[in-house]
Amino acid sequence: MRRKACRFESGPGHRMIKETSQEKEPKKEKPEFLYHGTQAEDLEILSPDDKRTRGFQEGKLLFATPDKGFAATFLGPRPDDSWSIRGRVGGRYYILISDEKRFRDSDKGGIIYTLPGDKFECDESRGMRRSEWHATSDVRPIETERFDSALDAMTENGVLVYFVDKKKLDEIKKYIEDSLAAGKTPDTEKYLDELEPAS
Repeated sequence: MRRKACRFESGPGHRMIKETSQEKEPKKEKPEFLYHGTQAEDLEILSPDDKRTRGFQEGKLLFATPDKGFAATFLGPRPDDSWSIRGRVGGRYYILISDEKRFRDSDKGGIIYTLPGDKFECDESRGMRRSEWHATSDVRPIETERFDSALDAMTENGVLVYFVDKKKLDEIKKYIEDSLAAGKTPDTEKYLDELEPAS
């Protein structure tokens, strides 16, 4: 269930996963707004940190994305947890979760913050490319949107959520890793076609 959005009187996190579908994206202008999803609530200022990195020595960064659905996936399992996989196929984001009970028992929702795009930069050679922007200084949110459930936040914003067993998750994860190691684009969609998304 979504709760009422809150707008700040505006004045002047996390490591996003590597894109498993290497889709070519045209050069775009800097987005007017970006989104940052987190389980941490009531933050008047979002600050860069080094808790989640992209494998480079980049220092402290604050991550955000132009897609609210992708931001919603960060209300769920942490990207570095072993029991989930995030990615994108056919222009839609998905998340695979290997322990449905654990997820539902721990699902407390969180907040999606709307942030000013002009505070962020994008390195298209890293991470999720145009889906992943970063700031190196504090950013004041423009708006907050609270969700009581991460699952609701994801499905309401177009994310395909799949609950699978650990064996299937490990199989897909190994396929993705092996494909990338061989310099190939993983065809993750062939696995997703066999699964039924949660609603």
